[in-house]
This record gives sequence, structure tokens and C-alpha cells, in this order.
Amino acid sequence: MMFCTLGRATSSPDMIQCWFSTSITRIALTGGPGSGKSSALGFLRQELSASGHNVYSCPEVATLLNQSGLFYELGDKNKEFAFQLAVCRLQLALERNIQAVAESRRDKPTIVITDRGILDNKGYMDSSTWQKVLDNLDRDDGSGTKGVSEDYLRNRYHGVVHLVTAANGALDHYKYGATTDDSGNAVVRPETPEQAISLDETTWRSWQPHPRHYRIPNNKGETY
Repeated sequence: MMFCTLGRATSSPDMIQCWFSTSITRIALTGGPGSGKSSALGFLRQELSASGHNVYSCPEVATLLNQSGLFYELGDKNKEFAFQLAVCRLQLALERNIQAVAESRRDKPTIVITDRGILDNKGYMDSSTWQKVLDNLDRDDGSGTKGVSEDYLRNRYHGVVHLVTAANGALDHYKYGATTDDSGNAVVRPETPEQAISLDETTWRSWQPHPRHYRIPNNKGETY
């Protein structure tokens, strides 16, 4: 299984050495809307646990906020920025705390899988709002410095697995509007199939510089 062979991400000036100072493998499970990330996460947790790994997961943060009654509001830049900053800050906090707990439980090989990586959020806002979000995120290198780069966020993960949206290659399985996910949980997915495909491609491009970036398509006959 690919998770067992992933090594360390390549170094860069913006690499956080403390984040990579352990043997814990961190994977971003990414892709467009309706690509089956949450379902895949459940399957991976079961299979990897059965193969002798400690497996911890970070839930999709935007969904957590939606379930709390907070939704992304288009048309008001201040509200858009506040929501997106909250998503990124909360995801960083969750990842850092899951990492800290995982550090104390390394009796077996350990894998942390995130339901979306932080760079996924780039596709849901314009470039100026995204830069403002980056400028307001805190680093975790002990410097107390505010402001991060895309390299900083990308290099948090040893590997990135991109699941292509069902809208591209499995349209009959793409559900949008007020609907439920594959686990039966209520979700709001506003993207039309065309918008989902566009977001999927934007997400793929955001992660493309990562040296261990895997794409899982829906096309018949193509597998990983």
C-alpha cells in the first residue's frame, strides 16, 4: 500500500523541521467535491489498522463548521475572509494537536490522514483573500512569526492522494445541493457538476509541486 512507502517530503527553505522530526507519516486526502474522501478515509482507517498501524484522522473542517450552523457566505468579502481564516486556523490546530497526541502513542507505525489538506481551501476564494489568509496564519516553528507560504502548508504532508470528483467520470454518483454523503450524514454541496470539475482541477494544481502527489481517477479501467 502506498502509505507504507512514503518517505519525507523534499526540503525547502520553508520546511518546518520540527514537523518532520518524527517517523509519523502524514497524508492529505484531497480532491474535488463529491470525490468520496470521507468514505475512503473510513476504508483506509479500517485496512491500515488491521495491518498493524496506529491510524488517526483529521475531519473535514468546513463540514464541522457547517454542522455548527456556520456557512460560507458569498458576496461579502469580510464574511468570506472570516470563514476561510477560521477553516484554516482550525485545521492547523487540529493537525497540530493530533500530531502531539500521536507522538505519545508510537507503539506501532503511525499514520495521520487529513480529510482535505489545508491547500484545498485555496480554490474556494479569490487570490487576494487567499493571500490575506496566509498572512494571518501562525507558524509552528517556535518563532512566533505570523504569516505562512504555500510551501509551508504543502510541506506539512509526506504525501497527497487526490481523489477525482465523481462529476468527472462517474456523474451518476455525484450528488449536490442539500444531500447526504456516502455515510448518510447530511451535507450541503452547492457545486454543480461543472463547478465540481473546475474545483477538482484547481485543487490538483495547488498540490502539483508536491513530490508525492497521487491521482485516483474514476475512468473505467484506470486504477492506482
